[in-house]
Amino acid sequence: MLFKPKIILLLCVVSWLICPRAFAEEGTPGNFKNPIAVQEILAGKRTVANAAWWGFDKDDSTAALQGAIDSGASKVIVPYMGSDWIVHPIKLTSNQEVSLEPGVVVVAKKGEFKYTGDCLFTAENERNITLTGYSATLKMQKKDYTSPAYKQGQWRMIINLGSCANVNISGLKFIDSGGDGLYIGESKDKLPCRDITIKDCVFDNNYRQGISVISVENLRINNCIFRNTSGHPPSAGIDFEPNRAENKLSNIVISNCISENNEGAGFVVSVRKLDSSSGKISVLFYKCYVTHCKWGLLVGTDSDQGPGGIVEFRDCVVSNTQESGMWIVASAYTFDVNFINCTTSNA
Repeated sequence: MLFKPKIILLLCVVSWLICPRAFAEEGTPGNFKNPIAVQEILAGKRTVANAAWWGFDKDDSTAALQGAIDSGASKVIVPYMGSDWIVHPIKLTSNQEVSLEPGVVVVAKKGEFKYTGDCLFTAENERNITLTGYSATLKMQKKDYTSPAYKQGQWRMIINLGSCANVNISGLKFIDSGGDGLYIGESKDKLPCRDITIKDCVFDNNYRQGISVISVENLRINNCIFRNTSGHPPSAGIDFEPNRAENKLSNIVISNCISENNEGAGFVVSVRKLDSSSGKISVLFYKCYVTHCKWGLLVGTDSDQGPGGIVEFRDCVVSNTQESGMWIVASAYTFDVNFINCTTSNA
């Protein structure tokens, strides 16, 4: 009688080894290569995919991760495998949730990403994407990209969104990019991104910005940290910087965010490329904190035919900046800049 539990356990292990399909039919198969489960995903019999079913490879898991994303599954789980998911550039797709388990690190493969526009994840003209990863990390090789072995550039982003809609990103760490942690811009279609939510993320040691925002309608950034940005100007926590007059900065709220120890400013709104044809801008910073950056809150425009609208800082705190705590650069005022209950110290 004392040996029965061990016998039962042994039988379970043997059954798992010789008949993984039985487990597939009962629930979710384990974190191992599973062609049967892959075929069930491709046939539409399953809606939730485990990227390990495509065959995790500790030296290069690009094929596994991209295969899972391309499978048509409504949800892709990236499991913790004890080693990093080392990849080449990955393309995201519409109508999908990608969920990284705690401890997962998706990292750019060393020696690759030679093209200056190579990004860890890219989505262009995609819709309905959710990317979550509490206690998970997206990482590039910032130090390598500034070496003589690489053509120099500022566009090796961790996530590059071009003309995407309804994107939700939460819980992730973005570290060591060769450009921005996150870029929110436009594709060749020249349409703005729309309905973007970023929350509970950390952006650390990125090369150009934590986040660059070029063109967007309806953006929420909440409870995020931006720190140690350095290497290429503007080197800000977040930089709103449209590239052309047709770009949009509409209905944007940044709340409860911290920007610290950045080589440039904590938060920047630079609308030099917008003009009176651009429509109204709307950007609100609420309860944000800047410390130990070169500047605190920076708003810039050098056109007397700039956009209308408003940039507002409400209940924000700036401390210990090398230069101005609040800095407005303008040749003329075509939109309102409001500071409501904001404080600076040791600027």
